[in-house]
Amino acid sequence: MPSLRQEIESFAKRVVYAKARTARGIAVVPDPPPHMAFIGNPGTGKTTIARIMAEILHFLELTRSSKLTEVQRSDLIGQYVGQTEKVTRSVIEKSKGGVLFVDEAYRLTPRDSTKYYGQCAVEELMKEMEIHDPVMIFAGYPKEMKQFFDSNAGLYRRIPLVLNFPDYSREELGKILQSVLIQNQYHVDDDSSIEEAIGQLQDQQIACMNAGICQLIFQKARDSLINRLDPLDFMSADLNIFSKNDVITAARSLPTIPVGRL
Repeated sequence: MPSLRQEIESFAKRVVYAKARTARGIAVVPDPPPHMAFIGNPGTGKTTIARIMAEILHFLELTRSSKLTEVQRSDLIGQYVGQTEKVTRSVIEKSKGGVLFVDEAYRLTPRDSTKYYGQCAVEELMKEMEIHDPVMIFAGYPKEMKQFFDSNAGLYRRIPLVLNFPDYSREELGKILQSVLIQNQYHVDDDSSIEEAIGQLQDQQIACMNAGICQLIFQKARDSLINRLDPLDFMSADLNIFSKNDVITAARSLPTIPVGRL
């Protein structure tokens, strides 16, 4: 993800630059708290990068620890009027010193909801965003996150760093699939198998699953291997080699995504 890597490196350099000016007694315009938004389709690595970002923020001395607290709507919402503020406040206090990662943040402000509990949680989070403890990262899908920010005019201006997570290229997916096989101690009997399997995928399938699609291909290829072997041969057959047909058939058997789904 070269564009994403460049954005993160640029952010880190700005922090180091400001520290260098301070160390030399040169005036520094203070930056706002480094709250962030991670925007991208499913499977693009938002949660993984959030964990890495928690380490980076601690290394840059912007947080006291590298702790990442991962929450979703259900972790922030109370069951009755007046409880949501207390629940959200408790989550904030537990995440102090590190990073609070709100995954699928848009679920707090669904358009079709008549309940305001989610909005109460957002407002409680916003109160704390004026300082940078904890640093908050809000993550979600592009269309839904736009609606999330539209729900409160003051929310977006409190988030100075917005990182867009692009869909993986087919070449990147091939490398990810190869990595999944290696991690699970499998390999293919034909080097062209992985490239041809990825070539079977629809653009809509990639946009809806991204890296997650590689795990599905692996699972289906494994099922294909199991089904073509006789159980009596399990103790003697090679159990960690996928045939070209195993992998390509696995990719072809994935559910199709209707055009316009995203």
